[in-house]
Amino acid sequence: MKTKKGRTPPPVKLLVCPFCGYSAGHLSKWKDSDDEPTVYVIDCESCNASGPVMGGNGARAKAAWNLRGGPPATLTAEHRGTPESVYGDETEEEREKREVEGRKPATRLEDPSPCPFCAGREVYVEEGFSGKKKEPYYYTFCGTCEACGPAHDTSEGFATLGWNKRFP
Repeated sequence: MKTKKGRTPPPVKLLVCPFCGYSAGHLSKWKDSDDEPTVYVIDCESCNASGPVMGGNGARAKAAWNLRGGPPATLTAEHRGTPESVYGDETEEEREKREVEGRKPATRLEDPSPCPFCAGREVYVEEGFSGKKKEPYYYTFCGTCEACGPAHDTSEGFATLGWNKRFP
């Protein structure tokens, strides 16, 4: 990407992970299906937390990772996709898939620490499964910007503690 004067801007230096303090993250991109847009996110290589999910390009994901405690309005639906459709009212198809996978519905936390990225307070804990044996794990996520806290394989309580813990 070139600036208006034809210069290449310097690379964005990523801030440390707000949950564990690890010094760097890596950029991931994914696309759930052909009719979904590609999204980008910065993942922590130490605790597996992730920053806000962003559409557009990797530069937006890096900027969102570096945004600490900004107002939720700075991460608009245009920038991140539409998490309301993911975490709002569950469709019949989503409910059936979740039940087939044996997952419980996401639970909204009563008094969470605000999201370290957007300061949102709509935070949920959810169960996921990984590996061939479908081992359960629990993770927290922000319903505003879709950032995820560290995952824990023991309980929803430890996932909640991981979300509420912040690196100074």
